[in-house]
Amino acid sequence: MHGNTDASNDDISLHLNWGLMTAPYYHDDASLELRFGGLGQIIGHEMGHSLDPEFIQNSPVLVGKEDKRQFREQVECIEHQYENAIMPLDSYNGTFSQPGELTHAEAIADNAGLRAAFRAYRNERKLLYKTLEPKLPGLDAYTPDQLFFVAAAMINCGEQSDDELLENEDDEHPPGYIRVNEVVFDPDL
Repeated sequence: MHGNTDASNDDISLHLNWGLMTAPYYHDDASLELRFGGLGQIIGHEMGHSLDPEFIQNSPVLVGKEDKRQFREQVECIEHQYENAIMPLDSYNGTFSQPGELTHAEAIADNAGLRAAFRAYRNERKLLYKTLEPKLPGLDAYTPDQLFFVAAAMINCGEQSDDELLENEDDEHPPGYIRVNEVVFDPDL
């Protein structure tokens, strides 16, 4: 677990594990794109949990009826996108997917977190680099934006066996493969 966000009608609090201040999430000497793509995306993800559909729908003060209706439409779009994300199960000659209603809170937080981190990174980059940006040694084939997304993907990168996927099919967190690939379909990035 990277962190935890608690939300109520009175308070939203964010708790991050101290281990996030180490590689691969953060390193003092890491480039801007790697810091924002790593730790920035995690912080944005946890803050994105304040957009939890249940919290929004049950909030009597924060959101109006029309806003709730529009938000619900967006949630249904994310649910549809993520429940149609399919992974092959080679050892079972089949496929794996999860219901969108199960994973929507994590999917929304992933999307909100990546979007917020990318915007913050772009803003910071404009402030720091008025002219030519420094290149990372050995990675000059990649643009800074590409390196941002590589760092963001590293957060959820990993392998799971088919059996592990099936054991966790009721987990509200989509598998890393889906989390890495589906979030970049957002047209606002």
